[in-house]
Amino acid sequence: MEESDQSVTRIRSAPPVPEMRGARLVAALKPWEDELIPAVKKKQKTDDDKATEKRFLKNANIVLSSGRQAVVALAARGGVGPENASRIIARMADGDDFYREILKAERNFIKTHRFW
Repeated sequence: MEESDQSVTRIRSAPPVPEMRGARLVAALKPWEDELIPAVKKKQKTDDDKATEKRFLKNANIVLSSGRQAVVALAARGGVGPENASRIIARMADGDDFYREILKAERNFIKTHRFW
């Protein structure tokens, strides 16, 4: 992987519209998702690789359409992936309500993840 393929930014210093020179899509990934990047770049993909690629594309599309709000939602500890982030953003709660929705999703994840 080339160094120009990724950049690390703190959420508080993220621009309103995240962009990277030469990139059409920018995905907001958690640090432990870095190991999944080579799977997306493979020419011959397994079903798991295709699912990861699909999740990354959803992530990037949300960041493209919602900018910093999407990055904040996707940075939640657990339970807020591209699907939940898009639901939270669709409600377009402003200020504290936005963060409450993220916390609600995290709590729901904590309650239910052991049953998955």
